[in-house]
Parts: sequence; C-alpha cells; structure tokens
Amino acid sequence: MIAGLTIGDGVALDKKARGGCIMAQQPTDQRKGFLHNLKWMFILWCVGFGATVLLTLPFHFLVEAMMKK
Repeated sequence: MIAGLTIGDGVALDKKARGGCIMAQQPTDQRKGFLHNLKWMFILWCVGFGATVLLTLPFHFLVEAMMKK
C-alpha cells in the first residue's frame, strides 16, 4: 500500500474506487435528487395552478356581473 493505493490483480485502486466513501454517499445523493425533483414538481404545480386561476378569473367576474343584472 502506497499513499492510499493498493495494487491488486495489476490494477491500482484507491479507497474511494473500492467503495469506501462513495458507497456511503449514494443514499444522500439519491435523497438530494428526489428532493430536487419534488421541489421542481411543487414549483411547476403552483405555476400551473396560478395560471389556471388567472385564466378563469375574468370568466368568474363576467358571470358574477351577469348575475347581478
């Protein structure tokens, strides 16, 4: 072993390549990816909901004005 490298079967591998630190980080990366996707889904849902409200609001006021007459 020389400075964190081992030689096995003629291939030099460091500790991360053998799964030391990288394996521990995968669940965190998956969680960040899921939360990132969830955040964007929520943002886009809010944008769609707001656009729907803005689209239907004039019709709501039009029907309300017609009901008063």
